[in-house]
Amino acid sequence: MPIRQLPVLIALFFILSSHQPSWGKEINLAFSTMTLNNTALWIARDLGFLKKNGIDAQVIYVQGGGVLVQGMLSGNIPVALTSGSQAVASNLAGSDIVLFSTLHAGAGPRYLGVNKEIQNAAQLKGKKLAVSRFGSSSDFILRFALRKAGLDPDKDIAILQIGNSPDRLAAMRNGQISGTMLTTEDKWFADKLGFRTLLDVYEYGFENVTASAMASRRYLTEQRETARAIMRSLLEAIHFAKTRREETIKVIARNSKISDSSILEEGQKFLATGYLAKPYPSLKGIQFALQDLDRTKPGVAELNPARFADMDLVKEFDTSGFIDRLYSKK
Repeated sequence: MPIRQLPVLIALFFILSSHQPSWGKEINLAFSTMTLNNTALWIARDLGFLKKNGIDAQVIYVQGGGVLVQGMLSGNIPVALTSGSQAVASNLAGSDIVLFSTLHAGAGPRYLGVNKEIQNAAQLKGKKLAVSRFGSSSDFILRFALRKAGLDPDKDIAILQIGNSPDRLAAMRNGQISGTMLTTEDKWFADKLGFRTLLDVYEYGFENVTASAMASRRYLTEQRETARAIMRSLLEAIHFAKTRREETIKVIARNSKISDSSILEEGQKFLATGYLAKPYPSLKGIQFALQDLDRTKPGVAELNPARFADMDLVKEFDTSGFIDRLYSKK
């Protein structure tokens, strides 16, 4: 292990192992995937919105939503930006973690990408498609997509578990599989490789909670002013991402390490159209997450999705007129 990694790992050990909540204005904010969905958080930090609103935040990358949730349960990562399904699963297991915002309307796997030889859904019969792992969100969404395409995922298709997006794209490229679910970012690379998009699940009413902000109900109650300041910072950062093209591209490039100018341009457009000006937690997205979890926890699909959300934090800024005033500025 390189010596330079030790301070990061030691710091992460203490963050995750300590049971003393570091609650206050000096807090750890975390994200779990290196995707464009985190741009609002990067902007909030890099351009000073958090500091302006009185928050001294250490923004940290914790690889893996499960590890991140463990840090939240210790109290030392009070607020995180990750897949809302992690909050739902943790809540079902007994925690009080809830979503208080869904930032992006089209995040997560949404496109059924296929090799260029596949012209229609019927040609997928007997073919091999891939997911990251069985039981994952990509597995659930792929099965949803196949049913919408008129196929039986258990009879018509062979589904393989191959790993993350780059591994699945590589498997498509070498002919090992005929297709997989793609995020918008994956689709940009898939298009460059000559693959086709067969179906977009969002055209069938699907919603996801991939890009969601979450915290425990206890934190949102006991540290309400701090939570408001964080939400205000995210709202201002979303507005910035939607309206300040060049500066946003610089933030994306610096934090994502993407150097392809065309991808950076597409990334900003993706955020400008997809980020929600009024980012309420998506109850419909939570319902889809419950349907996913119902496969291993029968009955949870019948639960009220509002149980897993705090709608009031965004509502305060909405009803006060803050968000409308933000977008009325010239």
